[in-house]
Amino acid sequence: MIKQNSFSIEMNGTKTELLADYSSITNCLYERLSEAFGEEMAKSEMKMAFDLGFKSGEELDKELENVKQEALRKLNESNNPLADLLKVMLKGL
Repeated sequence: MIKQNSFSIEMNGTKTELLADYSSITNCLYERLSEAFGEEMAKSEMKMAFDLGFKSGEELDKELENVKQEALRKLNESNNPLADLLKVMLKGL
């Protein structure tokens, strides 16, 4: 059994039971994402989420900082009037 509440996850059961739950969740999520965004997007996003699941908190923080810096770089190159607002918001993260 896999039970999730906010950022807390509780897992109980045998390896086979847990992997069966994981497989069911994966299948259901894939179906919903495919319906909403298409199969290729669903596969791509789910692979990204799967890969992120193996990263440490430190690695995730570093990746988030890299994404933030790239977004700021692109905003600095933009002539969009909302760019200044978005830059302020990103710097606050």
